[in-house]
Amino acid sequence: LDKAVLRATAGQIAALANGRNLSIVIVHGAGSFGHFPAREYNVQGGSRAHPKADTGLAKTRSAVTRLNALVVDALIEEGVPATGFPLFPAWRTSKPRAVCETGLAHVERAIQAGLVPVLHGDVVLDDDQGWAVLSGDDVVVQACHTLNARR
Repeated sequence: LDKAVLRATAGQIAALANGRNLSIVIVHGAGSFGHFPAREYNVQGGSRAHPKADTGLAKTRSAVTRLNALVVDALIEEGVPATGFPLFPAWRTSKPRAVCETGLAHVERAIQAGLVPVLHGDVVLDDDQGWAVLSGDDVVVQACHTLNARR
């Protein structure tokens, strides 16, 4: 993690939000934090893809929530009222990447309360294979659609 870049990015977000009546949702990926354990344990393949699949889920989730905490802390340091919103367990897929349930109603309430939700790529429960990886890119698409995002 390049802490200088993280601080600079958090500062840019704070400058953008300062004094404006904006509704902001931030989504970041798993980066090297989540990709290594997810790959090692084939987390994308679900609960039967690896002999220690449950350990892989736990390690991947631990890693991505650590990264999310670092992002949230950097934003708070810059005066942004950020709060982390993990996808697990509120989000669910029916096939990998086919989102059938989200936690975006909670995100919307947080926005209305003046907070800045920070979501991230994560492991989510999946109806077909136990769990799956849902990327930050997929989260952005779903959030923009559901929350009627505008530029």
